[in-house]
Amino acid sequence: MRNVLISLACMTVALSSWSLPANATTTTAPAATTTAPDYPALAQAAIKGDASALAELQAGAYSGDAEAQSELGLYYYLNKEYAAAFIWNQKAAAQGNVGGEIGLGLCYAKGLGTKQDYTQAFNWAQKAAIQGNANAENILGDAYARGLGTKQDYIKAFYWYQQAAAQDNALAEDALGLFYLKGQGIRQNYAQAFIWFQKAAEESVVVAEVNLGYLYEYGQGIQQDYMQAFNWFQKAADQGSASGEYNLGYLYAQGHGVPQDYIRAFNWYQKAAAQGFIDAQTNLGTLYEKGQGTMQDYTQAFNWYKKAAAQGDALAEVNLGSLYLHGLGTDQDDAQAFNWFQKAATQGVVAAEYNLGYLYEKGLGTQQDSTQAFNWFQKAAEEGDVNACKWLSILYSQGVGVAQDEQQAQYWAERAQQLQSNGN
Repeated sequence: MRNVLISLACMTVALSSWSLPANATTTTAPAATTTAPDYPALAQAAIKGDASALAELQAGAYSGDAEAQSELGLYYYLNKEYAAAFIWNQKAAAQGNVGGEIGLGLCYAKGLGTKQDYTQAFNWAQKAAIQGNANAENILGDAYARGLGTKQDYIKAFYWYQQAAAQDNALAEDALGLFYLKGQGIRQNYAQAFIWFQKAAEESVVVAEVNLGYLYEYGQGIQQDYMQAFNWFQKAADQGSASGEYNLGYLYAQGHGVPQDYIRAFNWYQKAAAQGFIDAQTNLGTLYEKGQGTMQDYTQAFNWYKKAAAQGDALAEVNLGSLYLHGLGTDQDDAQAFNWFQKAATQGVVAAEYNLGYLYEKGLGTQQDSTQAFNWFQKAAEEGDVNACKWLSILYSQGVGVAQDEQQAQYWAERAQQLQSNGN
């Protein structure tokens, strides 16, 4: 099963995050009987360049109004005046203002206007969450999920995501879906994962759209439906999601839910790869190598494999090793081939295990070592590689790299025949 983007947003808030939900309370003094200024509206106007609105907002903040201080902190934050944002959120937070607490926590989490400090970020998010702010509850869930500023605790993360989701926080809904999908903090439940991803996706949370597409594609928590998977990946891709773009490319390449179309697969992989999506970079390299959806170009294949391999992608590593071994798209180099096969083999890629065994046996790119060759052939053979089975049979028969054993030689020869008859 290939990788998809299923991740948690950590310590992030939207523009409205610093505002209070209807049921939240603060320790700010009760409002006077006179009509108070609409500080959130003033902040929005100031952000759009209204100087008089900014002046009125500043006046309120200097007078000690916690809401004005929080909104002024938001204004400075969005204008990238982080030192001022930190100061005003600190003043608001000191009065128990939820917006100030969240804003202060964000500054600590990002290291903006102050030294990065996840413990302080956690503490301030916790204060806001205890007051019932859904965004703070979601942030607290993220902190527990990732172990930022506190000990990692999936059960507590799940609890806080539940609290936020109960207030329709879409990011928390997606996070709950992920926890149910992975069985973190709660027993694995694909049906519940589907429900929560669907809620978040219907509110246009891009990562939830991808996750929902993933469940439809693999039939987890819902009947398998490639067309639905395609539709949700398309929604995410239309919003610029690299994961959505990659998954669309994959469906086109496989012909799942749509007619197989390597040209469209190439185009979507290209978009995702340009955003740094590793799997897309690897698959783009494969299309260039095979000439599918584009002209065959080993140099381009080499370049894209190299980008992905540099980020630890095992499939890219083995493919890069193959290009070095055969001198395709680059100068032939057995030592480089050995290096990349070794990296991929340590990640369990069967083809790399076989290739590494072959290089050890032939002494290509490394000192000849039949014992090492046997060990790597054995790993690959146990995972069903036909050629590795054949080599094991030879080595056992000749007593090379292992004690001679005709019974084992016969076993692996028969195993190779069996795998071949099964189409492997």
